[in-house]
Amino acid sequence: MKQSHHRSVLVATLLVVAWCLHVAGPSASAQVVWDAGGDGVNWSDGVNWVGDSTPGGGSSVQFDNTGGLGTTNIVNDAPRTISGLNIRNTSGQHTINLNGSTLSFDTNNRQFRVADSVSGSSLHMYNGTFNLLTNAWFLVGYKAGRVGTLTFGSGTTLLSHQMDYFLVGEDGGQGYVDLSSASGTLSVRNTGYRIEIGGGTSASGTVLLGSVIDTYFGTSASDRTALYVGANYNSSGNTTGTLIKTGGHFEAYMQDSSGYSLSVGNNNSGSGPSTATGLIDLTGTTSGTFSISGSNVRIGRGNGTGTVHLGSGVTASFGVPANPIDFRIAEAFSGGSSAGTLTKSGGEFNAYFGTLYVGYNHDGGGGSASGVLNLTGTTSGVLSNSGSDLRIGAQRDATGTVHLGNGKTVLLGKPGFTSLFVGKTFGTGGTASAGTFTMGSGTMDAYFAQMHVGHNGNSSANSATGYVDLSGVTSGTITNDHNLIGEVWVGYGRNATGTLLLGATADQIGASSSSRTRIRVGDNTDNHSGTLSAGTLTKSGGSFEGWFNEWHVGYNGNTSGNSVNGTMDLSGTTFTANGINSSDTLYFGVGRDATGLVRLPSGNVTAPNMIVGDSDTGTEAGGSGTLDLRGTTFTVSNTGSINTSGNLMGRGTLTAATFIMNGRTTATNGTLTVSYSTFNNTVENPTSGGNGWRAISGGRLDLPLVAVSAGNVSRNWGESSGDTTIDLVNSVRASFTGATAGDWQVSLLAPDHALAQPGLQNVIGLWDINAINGLTFSSVDLTFRYDLELATTLGVSESNLKLFRYDGSQWQLMTGFVLNTTDKHISYAGATGFSQWAIATDLEVIPEPSTVFLLLVGGAIAYRKLRRA
Repeated sequence: MKQSHHRSVLVATLLVVAWCLHVAGPSASAQVVWDAGGDGVNWSDGVNWVGDSTPGGGSSVQFDNTGGLGTTNIVNDAPRTISGLNIRNTSGQHTINLNGSTLSFDTNNRQFRVADSVSGSSLHMYNGTFNLLTNAWFLVGYKAGRVGTLTFGSGTTLLSHQMDYFLVGEDGGQGYVDLSSASGTLSVRNTGYRIEIGGGTSASGTVLLGSVIDTYFGTSASDRTALYVGANYNSSGNTTGTLIKTGGHFEAYMQDSSGYSLSVGNNNSGSGPSTATGLIDLTGTTSGTFSISGSNVRIGRGNGTGTVHLGSGVTASFGVPANPIDFRIAEAFSGGSSAGTLTKSGGEFNAYFGTLYVGYNHDGGGGSASGVLNLTGTTSGVLSNSGSDLRIGAQRDATGTVHLGNGKTVLLGKPGFTSLFVGKTFGTGGTASAGTFTMGSGTMDAYFAQMHVGHNGNSSANSATGYVDLSGVTSGTITNDHNLIGEVWVGYGRNATGTLLLGATADQIGASSSSRTRIRVGDNTDNHSGTLSAGTLTKSGGSFEGWFNEWHVGYNGNTSGNSVNGTMDLSGTTFTANGINSSDTLYFGVGRDATGLVRLPSGNVTAPNMIVGDSDTGTEAGGSGTLDLRGTTFTVSNTGSINTSGNLMGRGTLTAATFIMNGRTTATNGTLTVSYSTFNNTVENPTSGGNGWRAISGGRLDLPLVAVSAGNVSRNWGESSGDTTIDLVNSVRASFTGATAGDWQVSLLAPDHALAQPGLQNVIGLWDINAINGLTFSSVDLTFRYDLELATTLGVSESNLKLFRYDGSQWQLMTGFVLNTTDKHISYAGATGFSQWAIATDLEVIPEPSTVFLLLVGGAIAYRKLRRA
């Protein structure tokens, strides 16, 4: 016990102070310090306090090192009301046992501070209720060099009502708050300052919340604050922040018009040497709201790593229609390395944004970025982009992934404005950039001035990989529209791979004849050396309309390096009435080591010229192109040409003024009609080659009628008119004697076509030949170029090939035919009529009825013998 003299002096002093306060009016709360001078345990023992008087209303209580005490056990043995509570010891832990009662703040100071002016402060509170009134301050580890710890034990209830400040590890301090065992309410309102958990230089903050403490950061849509977790807004030091809630109810309403509404793992200095690491984990929460209105959202920025996990019970809204956000996940600059992740495991997610970056590196000279936005588990919501860019895995050494999940309504961009970059570099160095953007079922309406998926703009470094899967989208519209030049580039540039999968949307690539788009799928137009460029664009369902001023699928402009693969498959969709209209030459599988495949549905396609595959040139391997028509009407302008060293196949119509055939044309699953005014074969097909004409799988190939003049004349079908030795597979040469003027008509039929007469074995060529429009003749000599490839495939020796003609009722072997295995010809001289002609090995053997009977009898006898045995 202290001496009574000291008490008398103190009492006198307090009386003087009280009189002064009465005269001067209200002022700051009186500070009362614990000195453990009494029993050292009970709050109610006044001698335990400096001044030997128990603190009450209007008093701010402080626990520090007074009396040399570092660790003190305080039993709050009766309900108490104070103005504030400060924990300022430099070592050890203070413990407050609330003893089942309540410690409350009054309406005065209302500040709760742990380690705000000294380092090493720690407080443990348990077994009762701690009631922080409206406008209170909650500061743990506040300011540089301060280290503070606050833990609530079991049986503790926190009641906080719209606190003004919540700062844990702020401005260089280190704070740790564990409320995981507490119940009650944690509520922070907007006072113009943000909530910080690990903020500033060399700050560290951790807040752990349990399932039975309802949490409100910002109290409503009209009372919003900002949330910083692991945010280093200075240029040095390492800052970390962690906010975890294991269950229960959580609400956050965020907005900061002058800064960041949400900042997690955000390092403003870029490359450091400072870093920032932030984590918000609300995976276990079962109800609540996570709402941001306007301003900026940064998750993993600069030299920072940010992670946000939202649970299925929380309704998330990033931005509102009238106030969209600037939304960036993993944004690197100034050589820093950033990583950002936002996931939601279920429920509803809404986002209204002007800009969306997921894995974007601003720096052309260094750094890296890796971002993830994963909403796969969410079941509903709206995502709306009001303009600007969507960049996913963009720039050097950037990786971005966006999974939108099912049940969304997605509105991206506005006409002629927004760009979608998925796996794109912008002409800088680096190693690799990769982007992924997927969506399950739902509705998407998108307007893109540019769509770049797997685009490497660098001429000598880096690679780019982009993957966009919208094949599950069930309705909506995707429009590529720009008032100058729009672009859809998939797998473009050196070492670039792109995949774009479109679903049941109504897609319009290019707006009109005056607003066209450049579309490049698997393309290296810029002549950059590398290894491979590969692009794939497919569409399943919906409709498609295209207005192009470039159309490249598998095109290589490089003559010394790189190879190119391109695939554009629209066979699963339906063309609109306009179909596809291109104002420039089409290149499918053209250039050094280029492969291009285009599949088109029924509908109209128009273009000035088309090149499908090109021949080898010098030491370079040429391109291999394939155009597969599924009922398409494909028209080249009346002065244009179709030039193919590749493969034309399918059913439909191909029309051009000039047809240059140095490849393969195959009718399959229907009739393919090829129309032209001029035909030419400029590259001789070697005897071992396979270039030419074919009909398979129910196919029929029709070429233009061949005009025959009167007299003794020779004509070619499917071969250059001046070529006396036909070399294209399945071409035919006819030499007429005594002809009258008319037309020679030839159709190449698949053996299983409905018009093809049965009765032959191993058919390798079948022609339906007619003389029409007045053509007659005394005789005709016919030469057919047979298909050695097909004979080899069927296991047929050339020496076994024969020529047959259908006489109206059955096939007849044309005795006297000539087989020329050198030129791969089979000929017949002196025919007097046309019908179906075929090259095969033999007639089919149809057993006589008596033979069938004997076989049946023999089988029955053998069966009876087996039964007896």
